[in-house]
Amino acid sequence: GPGDALVTIVEFSDFRCGACRLAQRTMQQILPLYPGEIRFVYKNFVIFGDQSMLASLAAMAAGAQGQFWAMHDRIFSADADIETSLLDGFARDLGLDMGRWRADLEAEQSPFIATLIQEMALAENLGLNGTPMFFVNGRPMTFTGEAADFIRAIDDEMKRAKRAIKGGAPRDKLYEYLTANARHEADVAFPVGLGRNGLTRGKDDALVTMVIFEDFRCGYC
Repeated sequence: GPGDALVTIVEFSDFRCGACRLAQRTMQQILPLYPGEIRFVYKNFVIFGDQSMLASLAAMAAGAQGQFWAMHDRIFSADADIETSLLDGFARDLGLDMGRWRADLEAEQSPFIATLIQEMALAENLGLNGTPMFFVNGRPMTFTGEAADFIRAIDDEMKRAKRAIKGGAPRDKLYEYLTANARHEADVAFPVGLGRNGLTRGKDDALVTMVIFEDFRCGYC
């Protein structure tokens, strides 16, 4: 998407995460609704082991030849274990330079390892412990499975962005302007009340208290 988009969506994802696969399908439905108005950024947060690491490196190696998103879509659509032979097939389908592809993917010091480490460190610094996780103009959003939730968030952020531009915010630095005063989620603690319904398990003097908001018809719950 364009660098001066009204809305920037940053996703932290893992190629082996089932919920991330569902989220990818949801984003494929949503993004065409806002042509030229959304910038979508993918960040690797590898939490499902070696196959996830291989998939992330493969996508970045394809990106070095201008085919990141095409490889991204193929990996997410694959209903199979992520192995080099499968990824090689995707690379050939995309017309990649296979010599360069294998060199980038198999090198002991892959040029993409540093990027991967940086993105994972960023996720941990933000307090993330699962995937997928989205930030819409810096506004954190967990994936609910409902496209309507993203549409509402995007529409709200588009209004906020337009107000900011009307107030003098530079369009080419809009994202930086909108997130300038944001705080890392890991730095924030919320005084969530315990209520009076007595629906608790565990000791009153426990070292850790978890408060969960659920819905009995929610598959993720």
